[in-house]
Amino acid sequence: MSTDDQVGRAYLTRLENRLDAERNARESMEERLDELEAELSRVKSERDGLRDRVTALESSFDRLSGLADGEASTPEARARDLALALKNRAQARSSGTAHMDYKDVKDTLTDQGHGTVYDQQAYRAMEAAADHVVGVTEGTFNDKRVVRFDLDQFNGEVVVDE
Repeated sequence: MSTDDQVGRAYLTRLENRLDAERNARESMEERLDELEAELSRVKSERDGLRDRVTALESSFDRLSGLADGEASTPEARARDLALALKNRAQARSSGTAHMDYKDVKDTLTDQGHGTVYDQQAYRAMEAAADHVVGVTEGTFNDKRVVRFDLDQFNGEVVVDE
């Protein structure tokens, strides 16, 4: 074998070794990426669970304590409390849905400490919840105007700012 052949073979061997090292490094990075993606998924799931728990605790607290002394029953507070009440009802049902007509809305908001809730305030709370909370829709059922909540469409946020 000539010197040129030996040099060529040595060069090819070095290239093959580098290629193997690069493959190993890539496999290692891919494994680490898979681990990180699994960890990210776990953290997101945990975050969503915690968000749901906080929302449920806030709703429970609001239901138990009502509005704080001196706090006004605002349109935003009524819409937020309506959406949370619908969410709680939907979670309690196997279908994951719940609906209320304006009378149910009035009763629910009164129970939550909003004082006397008038028909127009109930309708506005229904509209605002449907406009601002993903998973809440407004429509008609048995010739009654209703607001409906669907857990499958809910994004985990109940934020109402008018």
